[in-house]
Amino acid sequence: MKLQSHTQLRCGMSSSLHERLGGTPAITRICDALYARVLLDDRLSDFFLGLDISDLVHRQARFFDCLLDDRKANLMQLRKIHQPLVNKRGLMPFHFDAMAELLDEVMADVGIDALLRREVMQRVEATRSDVLGQKKNGGFITRLMGLVYGGLSYAVGMASLVVIGLWLGNIGLVTGLDAPRVTTIEMALVTNVLLVIVFSLQHSGMARPGFKHFLTRFIPQHLERSTYVLVSGIATIGLVYYWQPMGGTIWALSGAAMMAVYTIYAVGWALLVASTFWINHFDLFGLRQVWLNFQGRAYSHIPFQTPGLYRFIRHPLYVGWLMVMWAAPVMTISHLAFAILTTVYIFVAIRYEEKDLVDALPEYRAYKDEVPMMIPSITVNGRQEGQVA
Repeated sequence: MKLQSHTQLRCGMSSSLHERLGGTPAITRICDALYARVLLDDRLSDFFLGLDISDLVHRQARFFDCLLDDRKANLMQLRKIHQPLVNKRGLMPFHFDAMAELLDEVMADVGIDALLRREVMQRVEATRSDVLGQKKNGGFITRLMGLVYGGLSYAVGMASLVVIGLWLGNIGLVTGLDAPRVTTIEMALVTNVLLVIVFSLQHSGMARPGFKHFLTRFIPQHLERSTYVLVSGIATIGLVYYWQPMGGTIWALSGAAMMAVYTIYAVGWALLVASTFWINHFDLFGLRQVWLNFQGRAYSHIPFQTPGLYRFIRHPLYVGWLMVMWAAPVMTISHLAFAILTTVYIFVAIRYEEKDLVDALPEYRAYKDEVPMMIPSITVNGRQEGQVA
């Protein structure tokens, strides 16, 4: 990923930050070490095939000389230079993050202290919107409006979870999932399949890196996740509202059996909610992004980690969803159809999600190889049993 135009940038060299790094010779050494790592990094190396790396290092060093000057570089060319990489070669935010990560590692290796590195990375982060062709974040009023938008989106997302929880449990809604059929079975089935397809395309399609990058050409980066949460909430409520009950009771439990199934249902919701907090609930639902932007702080990605049940299974959140969908004291054809369709969707979605995670997080590949998908491994005589990959 190039951060420098083929047109020479002009700037002064009086920056104390520039001097504290050791001036142009030190910055050139950092750029040499940076590109040595970039060429070995699977996330970034393809962007540099066929390029003159020595010339690129020289231009990158010149760019950093300018960027670290207190008067800063002229960044007007960044958007233009990177546009072909964005539009034709798939340059995305995680590529920018990977480049920044390697730069920080190189600076640490050459002995630059954490405070100075943080200052440098703040300057680098300021180029994100230009490199990636994204809309910029604006002044105080714009940032305040973004915070309000994020809060409203979060409220819609939470409301949709409440609605689908009541719907799946046949609790308090006029038209529950297991209500009597009101149209022909054929029409109900076609309608419901289409609803799940639309719901699935929205949930997975908007989560793909390509769509995220397309979206941030029109809205600021910090609003992307809130927009996803808002549209997902609307899609969820729409699915519940338009779902056609299909009747036909398969089983209806009572007494202790009913209470046991409701307990599983409650545990499923508890696991689902807990999973969002293990992986940072507020980042997952877009609140962290708008709050950082409101404070004028750059977004920082959550480092890869495996808290809670993520140490034992890769997708406890999806396990919670499956428990919620299948723990039904009353199982009708309608409920069974919803459970089957959404279960198929979950396992298809996992494949795409994990491909994106492997591309964005190299350490995820080892995690994927070592930790089962849904069912924890049980060691029996030195062998791993019960692994679902």
